[in-house]
Amino acid sequence: MAKILIVEDNHEFLESLTHALKAENHVIESVIDGAEGLHRLLVCNYDLAIIDWMLPGIQGIEICRSYREEGGETLILMLTGRFSVADREAGLEQGADDYLTKPFSFRELTARVRALLRRSGSTPGEHHVLKAGDIEVNTASCQVTKAGQEVSLTGKEYALLELFLRHPKRVFSADVLLKEIWNDMPDASAATVRTHIKTLRKKIDSVDQPSLIGTVHGVGYKLNTQY
Repeated sequence: MAKILIVEDNHEFLESLTHALKAENHVIESVIDGAEGLHRLLVCNYDLAIIDWMLPGIQGIEICRSYREEGGETLILMLTGRFSVADREAGLEQGADDYLTKPFSFRELTARVRALLRRSGSTPGEHHVLKAGDIEVNTASCQVTKAGQEVSLTGKEYALLELFLRHPKRVFSADVLLKEIWNDMPDASAATVRTHIKTLRKKIDSVDQPSLIGTVHGVGYKLNTQY
């Protein structure tokens, strides 16, 4: 069993994909927009992503490129209606691990998925733990602990923390955080970000230690390199 993200804007085709993969006992999440697909890949943990080339918002090939540039390692299977060798090469060069040209049989799809998961050399669904100081984040279960004690976070607080831990050297401006985490809330503002950073710090910081999330004045926020 693997945790799989499908990014596909054709609702009928998406339903068929989901049915075929659930029949193989995989856990499926799906989105129909390219920008949301990239966001999910950056802040959540998956064993495999199945991404259509032609998508609203951001094209599938751009999702691959952006995700790999951020250091993302999730396997990516690209679905494409493009037949030329040059197009296929472009997809692989931008970070796809394999591709399927439409139309294809779902039997072939499930075989490709099994082959990719075997090739990865990892156990599907295994726990991935991100650590900083006494904070641990299990990205498979979304559980956060501090010195072994569970910490209760809201969905947005969790997304912030995981994003910082996945990209410890990157400084995130408020605008970038709004795009990455609050893209479903058009009324959110820089004040929204500040408020969530403040409440997150209260839950994960220690009284006698610098904050896990540092402020880069005039720029944004980043993981405190001391950790």
